[in-house]
Amino acid sequence: MQNKYNPLDLSRELGKSRINLDLNEIQNKNKFLEIRVWDSLNDNKIPELDKKVEEIYNGFNKEHLKVTEQKINNYNFDEFYKYYNPIQNTFSIGVVCDLNCLVDSTYNVFGISEEERAYDISKLTECGAFKFRSILGDGECFYRSLIFSILENIILINNIMQMKELLILFHEKMNPNNILINEKEYLKIILNVKADEISEILYILITQMEKKIETAYTTLLKVFICNSDFDFGIVLFTRYLLYEYISSNEDKIYSKEYMLEIGCLLPDEYIVDRGNKNEYFFENFFYEHLMNPKTYAEKMVLYIAPFVFDINMNILSYDYGEFGKRSVITVKQFNYRKENNFKYEINLLFRKNHYDVYYKLEFIEDNEEKYLNILDNKNKNRRL
Repeated sequence: MQNKYNPLDLSRELGKSRINLDLNEIQNKNKFLEIRVWDSLNDNKIPELDKKVEEIYNGFNKEHLKVTEQKINNYNFDEFYKYYNPIQNTFSIGVVCDLNCLVDSTYNVFGISEEERAYDISKLTECGAFKFRSILGDGECFYRSLIFSILENIILINNIMQMKELLILFHEKMNPNNILINEKEYLKIILNVKADEISEILYILITQMEKKIETAYTTLLKVFICNSDFDFGIVLFTRYLLYEYISSNEDKIYSKEYMLEIGCLLPDEYIVDRGNKNEYFFENFFYEHLMNPKTYAEKMVLYIAPFVFDINMNILSYDYGEFGKRSVITVKQFNYRKENNFKYEINLLFRKNHYDVYYKLEFIEDNEEKYLNILDNKNKNRRL
């Protein structure tokens, strides 16, 4: 993160807010951000989703689809096992490791005593962390952590309909005929995405989920680690969905709890104080940050993501104890519409200006033996 202040804190933005609206007008729900409703929550929409997926399948080059399937079958983790180092991970995603490994990789510059390690592990556990997965730190770590966690949850819960929705969305949005992409210069990076192959991979995941979850989960790991085109495309898709949502809600108020215009969530350089009203330069933000690959996720993205993906998101902030100071470990919850029990819980770890994924004990207990150990291979380099 490039922010000079805590990206999880809204206090600065609350001070910058300029809302000059009649109170009755503010209470109108259309003035507030609304969570995207996934059609898979509506049983009446299932036949429509199935029909759209069938249309996408019918549009595939069947020979190319076979080639894509064969490529996935041929992927193996040999290179990963040979070069993977949990202390300095250079792959898009790493294995699920214990907290000793997390603490050691966090302190790799300064060293750590057994007392410090025990303290940090105790505090991390207290905040809900049980294990973690390292994510490549290339400027995409938040977006990659987010979309990987969402896909991981969809597969492990076996929510086939939501995977179908993602396929439909991807096929619709990430294609050269999207008028918006051709109108906005900063969206033309999307034209570099191998959209057809990624659509095929999402379709393959759907067919595998219908047969065996373990196969689909293995494929998910394979395509993130072995297919840089998939990694690039699905991360850019994540950025695009955030862009589309923000651009259509620029005039909205964040929430009734936090009565501020969403423009206040922009970095300071995109906000100009005009006295009784701020001016927000969203287009500059889209061009220079949100739709610019390898740029870090700014505060706005953190606060908007739960609305776009209808998730509960927890970010565990690990401010490690540099030079003998005690670590400060806290959790910020981004939870909306709590009555919806269908929502996924996404758990991200923020440390050293970087995002990883962390797992709670119940998630590990539900999934570790059958799924989460697939990448493990008893890797000798990591501390167990």
